Amino acid sequence: MNRSSELQHYIPLKNVFQLYIENKQKLPLKVRKWRWHETTYFSITEIKDGKWYYYQKKAKLYGKIYGDMYCKDKLSKKNIKLENSGSYQWQLVKEKRQLKTTSELR
Repeated sequence: MNRSSELQHYIPLKNVFQLYIENKQKLPLKVRKWRWHETTYFSITEIKDGKWYYYQKKAKLYGKIYGDMYCKDKLSKKNIKLENSGSYQWQLVKEKRQLKTTSELR
């Protein structure tokens, strides 16, 4: 088994619109392609021309996604269109919790 098939097995890959709906349609929303480094992500700030359609009794949303690109946790490009947002290669970026040191706990 190669690396990409191993990753796809463990990470639930979805399209960006599915992640947006699962996030209760709240923005901003951080997403990452499955092959990007963990410090690279896209922060969605706007969905334009969003349209709902129904397929097999399930609602689906499609449109144009805009936001900011981050590389190495630093802003790389601002207010750009996200390409391939409807493809099933995206995952939600969860916020990292900062652990407190023992001196902070005292």
